[in-house]
Amino acid sequence: MKTRNKIVFIVNHDVVIYNFRKELVAQLLSQGHDVFILSPDGEKIDRLVEMGCKHIKIAVNRHGMNPVEDIKLFNRYSKALKKISPDIVFTYTIKPNIYGGAAAYFLRIPFFVNVTGLGNAIKNDGGFLKKISSYMYSQILKRADAVFFQNMSNMSFFSQKISFKSVHLLPGSGVNLSSFKPIDYPSNKQTSFLFLSRIMKEKGFDEFLAAAQQMKALGCDASFEVAGFIDGIDYEEKINKSVEEGLIRYHGQVEDVRQLFEGVNCIVLPSYHEGMSNVLLEAAASGRPLIASKIPGCQEIIDEQKNGFLCEPKSSGDLFRKMKSFYELSREEQAFMGIKSRDKVEIEFDRKIVIDKYIHMMEEILE
Repeated sequence: MKTRNKIVFIVNHDVVIYNFRKELVAQLLSQGHDVFILSPDGEKIDRLVEMGCKHIKIAVNRHGMNPVEDIKLFNRYSKALKKISPDIVFTYTIKPNIYGGAAAYFLRIPFFVNVTGLGNAIKNDGGFLKKISSYMYSQILKRADAVFFQNMSNMSFFSQKISFKSVHLLPGSGVNLSSFKPIDYPSNKQTSFLFLSRIMKEKGFDEFLAAAQQMKALGCDASFEVAGFIDGIDYEEKINKSVEEGLIRYHGQVEDVRQLFEGVNCIVLPSYHEGMSNVLLEAAASGRPLIASKIPGCQEIIDEQKNGFLCEPKSSGDLFRKMKSFYELSREEQAFMGIKSRDKVEIEFDRKIVIDKYIHMMEEILE
């Protein structure tokens, strides 16, 4: 790899690059490379610029499927890449992968695609536009210089359809074990469960509320904490109603999730689909037991009854049973589960594993 390269990251949100890839960015900057971020504005973009990155604002409608808008997005990516003339491009999440990857391909720029989850736009059966999206995604993946997946299920989904130039399985985004250190397990009398995620149907928020109601009906001495961005007006109403009824406590969007972990006994994520859950990785690194859906992207992080419990997806009844099982453990048993969580991420999910793989692949492409 030559002494100085121009490296572009294309993402749909500032959190995608800052929270989960800033260590990679920092290493590239320390090696003397020029790093460009193509993304919408966000409160963490300024921090990346302070680190030494250059930012080009490109808005992305993460949920929309408007062909005209998507063509405009492709054109904006193409214009920016022509201006920068980078040596390599990294793309993350579906729209940057498809349209940023296509722009890099047509400009003959080496590009790495990162599949952080399939989401509704690809995995669910649907209409014409969803089928087109899935087809386009497949075409980009087989043309990428390297494709990185976060779980075997997602990799298998596309491996049945296409052949890759180079394909790799990563332990998600990994977790920074220096930033997320073990936190003393709380000795509070009341057992506290935390739902930390975007508040939406696909993250299993409805199931969490239903399980909490069942726990309350049993008279369990437990609290139910919720934090994260409310995705949709329907869930804003549900949050407000649940707070008024005393079912949950809502903490809003929290800048430093470690402060939340300090006071809770267990993190709950009954999600429908994940790439590899960063929430679970960070909670595990902090020494907290976990309860999550038995799905790819969650099940890799939990060893059943060792560092947590797995529940059937979309089943509030099974989630309730697993939360009740955890509630009935002694504090010593719960704390030991937290220790096993930390042990697991130290061995399998250290972010250094991810960074080393990226750097190695870059060296192969750019040498």
